[in-house]
Amino acid sequence: MTLYLKWKSPDNKVFVLGELTKKRTNFYFKYYVPGLKAAIQKGCTGVAGFDLGKDKIDNEYKSKTLFPFFKGRIINKDDPNITNILTKYGLDTYDEMKILKITRGKLGIDNYFVEE
Repeated sequence: MTLYLKWKSPDNKVFVLGELTKKRTNFYFKYYVPGLKAAIQKGCTGVAGFDLGKDKIDNEYKSKTLFPFFKGRIINKDDPNITNILTKYGLDTYDEMKILKITRGKLGIDNYFVEE
């Protein structure tokens, strides 16, 4: 599954910043450089945990676990209400990517979100 990280500027323009992919047991994140550069001109500060340095911006990041930036946007699997939440989302099991997709990873404190 691939989800695209997006950011909405104060003037409501949406920019694609990168893509998050899960392949087998690994997660991958890679910036979409043209979208990121355009978003930075509108005030975006990049994505926490992913370097914006000149020699790093084209890197593909790999992890065995969901990157903290995205992990902080979904319900914790140890939440006491997880069974009810999974039922509400129509899920039989806890799947981080599916939860991100359903909730869009939206937080009330910033303008980042994900879409398929």
